[in-house]
Amino acid sequence: MEIKQLVYFVAIVEEGTISKAAAALYMAQPPLSRQLKLIEDELGEVLFDRSNKKRLVITPKGELFYHKAKEILFQLEDSINEVRDLGENLSEKIKGGSAIYCSMLLLETIRSFHLTYSNPSFDLFEGSSTDLFSKLVNHEIDFALTIEVPEVSNLESTFLGTFPCVLVTQMSYPLVNETVTIEELSKLPLILLKPEDESGFFKEVLTVFAQHHLVPHILCECNDATMLMELVKKGIGVTILPITMVKGTELKYFQIRDIPLSITPILSWRKNGYLSKASKKFLDTLKEINTL
Repeated sequence: MEIKQLVYFVAIVEEGTISKAAAALYMAQPPLSRQLKLIEDELGEVLFDRSNKKRLVITPKGELFYHKAKEILFQLEDSINEVRDLGENLSEKIKGGSAIYCSMLLLETIRSFHLTYSNPSFDLFEGSSTDLFSKLVNHEIDFALTIEVPEVSNLESTFLGTFPCVLVTQMSYPLVNETVTIEELSKLPLILLKPEDESGFFKEVLTVFAQHHLVPHILCECNDATMLMELVKKGIGVTILPITMVKGTELKYFQIRDIPLSITPILSWRKNGYLSKASKKFLDTLKEINTL
């Protein structure tokens, strides 16, 4: 069996139909159907239930073969990247992702990395922890920065520093003291960040108020960090964010005295996958400047 046949089979599984797989592979449908028949003939097994006219349904043996085929293709990709990575230059692209609460940590690391290494190239993604862990497993990225621990067996993780959360306001917001209490905070017009599929921090903030028997004045729930920052900058309301998201912005922040609200970013990568020299050095930099 040839490598290209594994690629064909994986595409059919992931696209759900031969016609969609053929389009994704930029080939005609009849040759792809013949390749699938050759694979099944060589294995002596039926890999799809074809009784459903709208979509191919993979059989248990087909499911096993799919996972084994993916492993082989990932190993081949890692081997090619490792050979290309020989030499002194950091030539491989650094591919990573971050949850919205950790994105500023990632950007600050890139700035620092640029000062040490010339012209590194990146592919970066922002998304939910679930989406990022899926991309990690499927080799779309090489590391993920989240605030949730991955429940995936083939990923390794390390905790970075713990960063406090602060009250964030526009620069001219009329607060007298440099710190605020949770009771004072409950009376302010709050704009809270509530990203889609990443609402754990939002719930944690509400829990803190409930523990103090307080009901916060929530003016707006916002799932976009840029929009939230603009609303705060225009004085529409105030917000609560990890301090890492605020430093370097045109916003003012205040310590919240009586609540231990914080985030602990978690760096994750594939346990047995190959990491390029560029990615290894970048992760070392990320851990060095973000571990307290």
